[in-house]
Amino acid sequence: MSDGPVVVGLVADPDLPGELAKDLAGTLPAALARADGARDWRASAHVVALVAGHVGDEEPLLQAVCERKVAEGWDVAIGLTDLPRRAGTRAVVADLDPERGVALTSVPALGVLRLPHRAEDVVVRLVLDLLGTSAASPVATAGLAVLGDEESSSRRLVLPALLGRWRLFGGMVRANRPWRLVGALSGALLAAFAASVFGVFTVTLWVLADRLGVARLSVITGLSVAAMVVYLIVQHGLWERPEDARQRRLARLYNVTTAATLVLGVLVFYAALVAVMTVTVAFLVDGAVLGRNLGHSPSWGDYLDISWFIASLATVGGALGSGAEDGDTVRRAAYGARQRARSEQSCPDGGPDDRG
Repeated sequence: MSDGPVVVGLVADPDLPGELAKDLAGTLPAALARADGARDWRASAHVVALVAGHVGDEEPLLQAVCERKVAEGWDVAIGLTDLPRRAGTRAVVADLDPERGVALTSVPALGVLRLPHRAEDVVVRLVLDLLGTSAASPVATAGLAVLGDEESSSRRLVLPALLGRWRLFGGMVRANRPWRLVGALSGALLAAFAASVFGVFTVTLWVLADRLGVARLSVITGLSVAAMVVYLIVQHGLWERPEDARQRRLARLYNVTTAATLVLGVLVFYAALVAVMTVTVAFLVDGAVLGRNLGHSPSWGDYLDISWFIASLATVGGALGSGAEDGDTVRRAAYGARQRARSEQSCPDGGPDDRG
């Protein structure tokens, strides 16, 4: 290695890994200098889809990072991917190949909280390990176990089984970015609101909402949210059904993560619809008229119950039949669909994707 600055290249998938890589390119030299002040450090970030031959297959990803390292003339290269990695029951934080001077970090394994800080600490440790330096690794990575093979210099950093399972799941949901669904479902929200307007003037719905009570209204809410989630999964083909037996376990993780992402997004959609309906009902429905039909003086709770009930019916009867959502954004909230889209972009004239 030359006496010049050590150049660290960051190769990242689009979306969350790409944003982390761009931020790290600015902060990484200072963090590396704190760990090893004897060297001059530089960092560069490149965002490109890292497409694996199989879900969970790290070698094509490491090879892509290595090719970029050679092309750019970097000293070491770190890949950041949003693909989950597992070694048995343990979540894999990173794969290292010191012989080629490359490593691959699985961003979902970093979890949800303090993600930029964790990413920086892991990348600093990877760089130091790849260079074989004796400098101390960041304290935040001390709890990671190292798995290696006596016949190879390659090794893995993994989390404990229980911690890793929950951190990986939370990280995958965050990587799916459920908040993006709010904008994607704005058309469905308008359709649901239009469908609910008729219910505002329906006396039968007022009386039903007053008689149902909180418990049954909550059940209806759960059913309407579940119906919306099922509709989105079926409409956009988000459920993974791999034929390859070794991919089925990972596909289950994908499916659970997709469902959790959609539930969070739909709950925000539902809360917005309830808020809009509460204002609408309070503005349009006269209190005296409402009281005569309910048989008692109305309160704000009565207005909320009516809005709550109408919003549940409108979610099922209006939004589910509208198809008024941004399909591309919805599909990007699912791992399998997002990875297939990247494969098609990387190999537009290629054969079928074998991700399963």
